[in-house]
Amino acid sequence: MIEMELRERFGEVTRTLRKEQGATLREVADQAGIARETLIAVEQGRANPTLETMQAIARALHFEGNLWRAFNGLGVKETK
Repeated sequence: MIEMELRERFGEVTRTLRKEQGATLREVADQAGIARETLIAVEQGRANPTLETMQAIARALHFEGNLWRAFNGLGVKETK
């Protein structure tokens, strides 16, 4: 259950950031080094991306320093 919520939340944040930045699916996918179809699946919460893929997407969206913010509201806390 939590896995599905995490995927969906990361997908929502990814889509929101991409659209706020005015970036296309192709642009972000290319910058992240993943297939456009993979990014679509991530945004729709259908993919189960690896941590490396999540980090690549976050870097492409200039979000890498705040990756944990994607999980707000799910009881996941950032550790230092």
